[in-house]
Amino acid sequence: MSKKPKEKLSSDLQFFLANLLILPGLGSVLQGKKSGYIQMGLSLLGLIFSGLFLLYLLRIFHQGELQEKLRLWAGPGGLHEWLTDPYCRLGWLGVFLFFTSWLWSMVVSRPKNEKEEAV
Repeated sequence: MSKKPKEKLSSDLQFFLANLLILPGLGSVLQGKKSGYIQMGLSLLGLIFSGLFLLYLLRIFHQGELQEKLRLWAGPGGLHEWLTDPYCRLGWLGVFLFFTSWLWSMVVSRPKNEKEEAV
């Protein structure tokens, strides 16, 4: 009888780790929660947007413009450049979407201890 709660906690822990380490939302989907699909969509969209920003950085690096861009972004008015450059906006949006889905999935799929299950 004491083995069942440990097995349940173990499977909850597996769902929790799948959410945090593999893809946010995956553990929720495995638990049968429909919100996991939205979490996965947000996290994938965030990864795509962040990846596009990284491709932009690679492109300007290969064109030899990275040093100039970094000087522009770090200099006076650099924050304005970060906020007006469409690729930077896309990168920040991607990080925000992924982080939001990661936090959401962490809250939804966190393992419950025995005291919470009794209530």
